[in-house]
Order: sequence, then structure tokens, then C-alpha cells
Amino acid sequence: MTAIGYIVLTFFFIGIVVINFAMNEGQGPLQPKRYRGVVAYVCDGDSLTLRGGMSCGIRLWGVDAPEKGQNGSERAKIALQRLAENQPVTFVKMDTDRHGRTVARIFLKDGREINRMMIESGAAKEFFRYSKGFYSTGS
Repeated sequence: MTAIGYIVLTFFFIGIVVINFAMNEGQGPLQPKRYRGVVAYVCDGDSLTLRGGMSCGIRLWGVDAPEKGQNGSERAKIALQRLAENQPVTFVKMDTDRHGRTVARIFLKDGREINRMMIESGAAKEFFRYSKGFYSTGS
């Protein structure tokens, strides 16, 4: 291949990277897709609903809060309400659970992660089965 061929090929690949970057709204080609919404309702200590979304349609990834009727369930729900209710958030989908809910890492406008904050506050525990220690290892 000639030098001109290498130059053309280089510009072709640069063009692909630029187009990919533009299509991902500045997230970069290696960054996970972030979705946006406003929290409409907190269902319990580890699930919520976004405006216009399915009821209790998002579950916090790697977070295990006590179920309704269990000790600490009301505390966990109140903690999540204080953090998230009526707040604009972004989230990264990690999985879909058996109930069809999106399982996600959820972030406040300032970049703090709600999942991590729930665990660090003691209102919920890390769900090691899914997180594999993500939060406890300081990731």
C-alpha cells in the first residue's frame, strides 16, 4: 500500500470514531449508554419509577433493601425518597430482572451514585450475588 493509501485509511478510521462519538451524544465509543429521567415515585428501598415509566420499573443494581414488612424497610424507603424523589437522574442499564424491570446504576445530577449512597448510609446492603463486591472494593 502506498503512503497515500495509508493516509486515506487513517482518515477513514478517524471519521468512523468521530461519527460514533457524535451518535453517542458525547459519551465516547467505550462508555455505556446513559438514559435520563426524573424520579416520580420511590416504591421501596431498592426500586423506583421514572416519570412516564412503568410502575416500579427500575431496580437499583447491587442493592438489597429490606422488603415491605421487614425490619428497616421503611427506613430504606425514606432514605431513597430523600435522595431521589423528584430528582433528575441518569442511569446505566446493567440487566433486566425476572419481573421485566430495568436493573441499573442510578446517578444524581452532580454525578453521585444513588446505589452506592444507599449502601454507604446503611439503609441497604450490597447485593453481592450480583455486584460481586463492586461497592465494597471501592470501585
